[in-house]
Amino acid sequence: MVSIKNVARFADVSVMTVSRVINASGYVSQKTRAKVLEAIDKTGYRVNQTAVGLRTGRSNSIGVIISDISNPFFPFIIKGIDYVCSRNNYDTILFNTGEDIDRELRYINLLKQKYVKGVIISSCLPDYEENQKIFAGLTPVFFNRKPKGIHADSVVNDDYQATFIATEYLIRKGNRKIALINGNMDISTFRERYRGFRAAMDRHAIPVCEELIAVGEYSIEGGYRSARKIFNASIRPEAILPMNNFMTQGLYNYLKEHRIRIPADVSVIGYNDLDWCSLVVPPLTVIKVKKFEMGKRAAEILCDRLQYRAPNSFQEIVLEPEFIIRGSVKSARHAERTPMYAAEAI
Repeated sequence: MVSIKNVARFADVSVMTVSRVINASGYVSQKTRAKVLEAIDKTGYRVNQTAVGLRTGRSNSIGVIISDISNPFFPFIIKGIDYVCSRNNYDTILFNTGEDIDRELRYINLLKQKYVKGVIISSCLPDYEENQKIFAGLTPVFFNRKPKGIHADSVVNDDYQATFIATEYLIRKGNRKIALINGNMDISTFRERYRGFRAAMDRHAIPVCEELIAVGEYSIEGGYRSARKIFNASIRPEAILPMNNFMTQGLYNYLKEHRIRIPADVSVIGYNDLDWCSLVVPPLTVIKVKKFEMGKRAAEILCDRLQYRAPNSFQEIVLEPEFIIRGSVKSARHAERTPMYAAEAI
């Protein structure tokens, strides 16, 4: 096994100089640094990051925790994170919780044991006053979701505004019996999406039919079951808002199986714009989340924190969503011609 002494001998420098280059500490001239890096490459020396962490109490790695690795929502976010981290000489360690709170807690503790100082996380933790203690010793930046009880930086989509706009668009097209397929409202994203939906309905004095509200798993199967519940209700929906891409796929499976046509029989607006959304017939009208931007901004904030460039106060970056109109919503006979309102807090 190649040791640091072998590298020093190859480069004709001291062990201390090699150590300074490896740990990015202390002054080393550019010429000498280049010699050491060439020696490391030619000898095949590999830095033991665990040993470095034990010795210095710090790491050049950043943890990234996501809630579902199978969800195509996350790759562009991870790409944005990696884009920034690689340019700041940080490696990323990816963890998938599978929406399992116990796994999330285990990964957080594992990051602490590995002396990883920062984590970028889409958390599945419920709102809890003691959440702050969970992240003691770590610098977290939350993206997409942020549970209550934590004082930290975050980058989120404006879920309230997005769903308000989508719901009002359906109303302007003449829809009154609007169904919502939502997730667990202990999670901030689904809670805000429900608030936006409810605010738009209230703004137009349209009663919300509880039979047309389905809360289920964030999965294709969950979307299918929620669609079945809605279409078994005593009131037939004119339009449906599924609140994530898996739920939308499950809804589509149900509609296809039961020969319910979009938009002739029911209008649909999806949440998040994936490749297939523009390829289906008719193409799906969607709320588009700026995924790469979300990951990029979260990583920039964390790198600034770790390098002491960030402001003392925590930042909450709220990304404005895009509303992409395609062909999955029809105009009913009593469609309105009034302008859309901006969402107002309730």
